[in-house]
Amino acid sequence: MEKTNKASFPDRLTLKIAAAAAMLADHIGFRFASFIPKAAPVLRIIGRSAFPLFAFMVAEGAKKSRNIKKYMLRLLIFAILSEPIYDLFLTGKLPAPGKTNVLFTLLLGLLSVVFFRMITRFAEGKRGTAGVAVRLAALLPAVAAMAAAQLMSTDYGYWGVLLVFLFSLPDRTTPAGIALTAGICVIFASRNLLTYSAGLIISSFTGSVREPPGSWQLTQLFSAAALLLILPYRGSAGPSVPKERPVLRKAVQLAFYAFYPLHMLALSLIYMLIK
Repeated sequence: MEKTNKASFPDRLTLKIAAAAAMLADHIGFRFASFIPKAAPVLRIIGRSAFPLFAFMVAEGAKKSRNIKKYMLRLLIFAILSEPIYDLFLTGKLPAPGKTNVLFTLLLGLLSVVFFRMITRFAEGKRGTAGVAVRLAALLPAVAAMAAAQLMSTDYGYWGVLLVFLFSLPDRTTPAGIALTAGICVIFASRNLLTYSAGLIISSFTGSVREPPGSWQLTQLFSAAALLLILPYRGSAGPSVPKERPVLRKAVQLAFYAFYPLHMLALSLIYMLIK
């Protein structure tokens, strides 16, 4: 596991702020595209790095959280609280069945990591068929979480859950682990091209016609920009509120969760006022 006692840049706080800023830029570009047609595409490109940063932090949180149950509960509570605001932001209607907010995606990703680690502990010391069987069984919760994401139509769907899960695997203290982390992010950024290529192979046998990726699908390639902060990260937490001030410490921690629904609510209200 990475050492966290030595300050380094970027730290965890920097990643959180960068992810929140990228998300805000993306959502401004989405909601106000008709008012800022030239700036909106740029803002949405900036926003592509938000989800990989959040996914990476959840994977890190699975390793470093002192109380994983409370971590999961916080994600669940804010996912539920955010859902009506997400519907309002996305469609301007309440309720608005369809997509489910990204906190559910992150929660499912976290669950896949937690259960994978719980099950793989049983494989320690086991060799042969028994060890292989346990390790294969450890993948089942991740598959179930990916299926749940698709059934719930969560933001980023099974790809989002898979990204959290895969980010939790490499040992980034080694060059191979760093390279693997980069490869995982690049695959996620290229997912539309990969699925299109797979579809072309299938269509060559079935005779069906595949539409090439559009501009929005190609914009997802900019998700790889998140690596500019992920690769140099070495586990430093960054500045934090002293333990002697537990109320303020907890408020700062919850502020990052609350930012998700609150910024969408603010943007929705502003849009309603000016449209």
